[in-house]
Amino acid sequence: MSRQPGRVPLLLNLPFAVSGAATVLLGPLLPYFNTHAALTDEQAGRLFLVQFLASTSGALLLGFVSRWLRLERVVAACYLTIGVGAAGLAWMGPATAPAWVAVYGFATGPLNPAANALAARYAARGNAVGPLSLLNLCWSLGAVMAPPLVSFGLGRVSFAAVLGVLGLLALAGAAAAMYLPLAPAPHVSARMDGPRPSNRNYQVLWTALFLFLYVGAETSVSGWLPLHAFRRTGLEASLSGLPQAMFWAAIAAVRLFAGIKSAAAQPQAWMLTGLAVAATGTGVLLTTERVSFLLAGALLAGAGFAPLFPAAVANLEQNRSDASASRTGYAFAAGGLGGAVFPWLVGEVSKSSGSLTSALLIAVACVVCLFGVSAALLRPRVTQ
Repeated sequence: MSRQPGRVPLLLNLPFAVSGAATVLLGPLLPYFNTHAALTDEQAGRLFLVQFLASTSGALLLGFVSRWLRLERVVAACYLTIGVGAAGLAWMGPATAPAWVAVYGFATGPLNPAANALAARYAARGNAVGPLSLLNLCWSLGAVMAPPLVSFGLGRVSFAAVLGVLGLLALAGAAAAMYLPLAPAPHVSARMDGPRPSNRNYQVLWTALFLFLYVGAETSVSGWLPLHAFRRTGLEASLSGLPQAMFWAAIAAVRLFAGIKSAAAQPQAWMLTGLAVAATGTGVLLTTERVSFLLAGALLAGAGFAPLFPAAVANLEQNRSDASASRTGYAFAAGGLGGAVFPWLVGEVSKSSGSLTSALLIAVACVVCLFGVSAALLRPRVTQ
């Protein structure tokens, strides 16, 4: 019997923390790889490249796979694949990191747009910003908890044990996804005052560009933050995941607030305010040598990045011109490409310049570009 939920089920929200943990996993692993496997900045940048190129490939396949496999089953398969990647890395060790990072990175590609599309459908044609914010809050909680737990765990137990725990959590997520209720079909507006088809196509393109820059900036700041803190402030390796956790904690807190207050939210105000705060926080991160200021900068940067993703995805879902998941997949693939290109570029620039701090100015440049893209993304609709 088909079940028609009126709200996003916990079976979708809670396991999504595993996706957040897997996405940011490289950050807390970098100090360990740096000290135990002599990993250079250039090699670390290539790991980001591998992860997010694989993620982009997975997101691009979503449109094809969703034609013959329900999104609920896609989500379950993705969690299973994350579990395989984490278990393989735990078993084979850091020497085989590129292969296993590619495996779990590939899984996060279709998982994120599939889960977000399901959340929008479970909203039952209501305001999707709230449900999407709460879903991505759970993603953020995984990103918050993973860095300090992984950093602390690597100093107390074996590498295999730490990765093994993530693998088990991913398998639990796969089991939970098998019991997800059937989501209602996406609502496609046929109103005459809606946007022209060409405008809808531009909406997808602007969203793709926005996510390309946004994920690139967010991943560059978050992914390199543990190693940046380790070098810039002399923070102990076992504590180097703390700034990254603060970054994601701020994202989680703001997304919780956005989920509760979504009825009064103004997307353009959220975006412009968030970008200004993100630019300020990132500037603090790059200019201070004090741990307390660096933690404050991580909080500011996270708070600024927090509303950008849910607002962009909700805007896309509410202005789609068809019922397929392919457009969402294409936009998320662009985000994955940004996550591949910019952190890798940071590693390359850090190697050539000898300064990771200078290389992270790339993230600041992305934030500046996002101001212009957000204006195009949220411009008023053209009516017929």
